[in-house]
Amino acid sequence: MKSRLPLLLICWVILTGSPLLAQVPQASARLDSNRILIGDQVRLRISVKGAADGMLFPHFKDSLGSLEIVRVSAIDTMKGDGTTLLAQDITLTCFDSGQYEIPALTFYGRDSQILAVTNAIPLEVNTIEVDTTAMIKGIKAPLSAPLTWKEIGNFVLIGIAAILLIVGLVWLAYHLGGKKKSRTAMKTVPKEAAHLIALRALENLKEKKLWQQNEYKAYYSELTEILRTYLFNRWEISAMEMVSDEILQALRPYLTDPTLLEKLQKTLQTADGVKFAKATPLPDENMQSYQWIYELVEATQLRETPANNPTGGNSHA
Repeated sequence: MKSRLPLLLICWVILTGSPLLAQVPQASARLDSNRILIGDQVRLRISVKGAADGMLFPHFKDSLGSLEIVRVSAIDTMKGDGTTLLAQDITLTCFDSGQYEIPALTFYGRDSQILAVTNAIPLEVNTIEVDTTAMIKGIKAPLSAPLTWKEIGNFVLIGIAAILLIVGLVWLAYHLGGKKKSRTAMKTVPKEAAHLIALRALENLKEKKLWQQNEYKAYYSELTEILRTYLFNRWEISAMEMVSDEILQALRPYLTDPTLLEKLQKTLQTADGVKFAKATPLPDENMQSYQWIYELVEATQLRETPANNPTGGNSHA
């Protein structure tokens, strides 16, 4: 009798459904059709069911494998029976015929652990068949259409509107020019500090977990863009138009700590290797590059001088 108890317990779990099994996320992917013509669009629907709290959907750019992404919908959430169903639609297209495969998509948790993986899906893209037996016809010449009075009237109205607009702008500039006193009395809204903008952008980048999803180029492109924006907001350095060596040269007058400059140089070298040589950095390098940019912003942020101490404060010029 005792030997039958484990067997009966297993049968009861299978028949009734164990709550523990229901919490394991299950991901799936399906296409509207597995066969399309060149230039047609097809919808890929991905979904995951289970304890989906803290789950990260795959991050999409402009393509999925060899297919181009037309649009990505918002994530739909449906709850019931103690589980959560998350779903998203991705509209795809392709302009080359052939056999393609939509790769398996991975869902991560907040701790970068893999929670669920979808199935890979084949897709066939066909060309439009051409009747080679039919006679080739010449190209028709464009048809000429006479200019109507309605069209002439539209051009006249546009010309009158343009003249009135120019006259109005000249009048406005003339009258506003005599009100310098009122303009100087207006208070300007102070611009947000450069380091606050940069630190917020770095936190947003961290939340995306791009390098954890093998999106190394997107990760380093966004990381260096945050750096370039900070340098312009902090010292008005036109870093967006500079290469890595020019950025380092422009920063030398402002960085008194050679360690910061050395760390920045290593970060830019890693970023250039990923973006231009398709290098694959190690996880430690990805985290270190992020930390070094964070340290640079923290160390060089503009600190306000206390009003009661004109010679005090800690400001990096």
